[in-house]
Amino acid sequence: MPSSRAASSRSRSDLTKEREANLSSEEWVRVVALFHTVHGALCLVAAGWMIWRAIRGYGLVGPAGVEVLAAGMSALVGWILLAMGIVLWLIGRGLKGQSQVARAAATVPAVLGLFSVPVGTMINGAMLWVLYGEHGKIAFSQRYRDAKAATPHIRARTPMLARLVAAAYVFVTGGVLVGMWMLLASMAASV
Repeated sequence: MPSSRAASSRSRSDLTKEREANLSSEEWVRVVALFHTVHGALCLVAAGWMIWRAIRGYGLVGPAGVEVLAAGMSALVGWILLAMGIVLWLIGRGLKGQSQVARAAATVPAVLGLFSVPVGTMINGAMLWVLYGEHGKIAFSQRYRDAKAATPHIRARTPMLARLVAAAYVFVTGGVLVGMWMLLASMAASV
């Protein structure tokens, strides 16, 4: 029995060393997961706003046919944003847990985002680099996930810079949404 304990403690020690040596890879993946989670949450907020506006009919003035069309378009966009928000939020949660399915699913919006020149190209190119570069290979490997499961006392932390960038993203995107709402409200009031 003592030899099996020694083997298990030695393997646990090896797993701890591997986890600590590659923790930065997991942190990079957590940055991508944070971006997807925040983006999904913003889509959910925008979806709720669009659907609520469609139901209430706010800002919809003009002939009855135009009002119905505008409400229908608002509802359609809201439901699309709702679906996108749920998917992006789930991808973010899956990436945090280093799911291979979430990694593959995150590829689709990242590739589509490459066409949003120039900022989207940089952000989504960096995401693809993290997911499929050296950091992704390490963080999504079965060996690293086993090391993570065996060492729950070691925690990866999302870097402070990534948290600040996510907060700035929420602030800027929220400002754009509020600005659009105010523009639509002023246009509706002037008609």
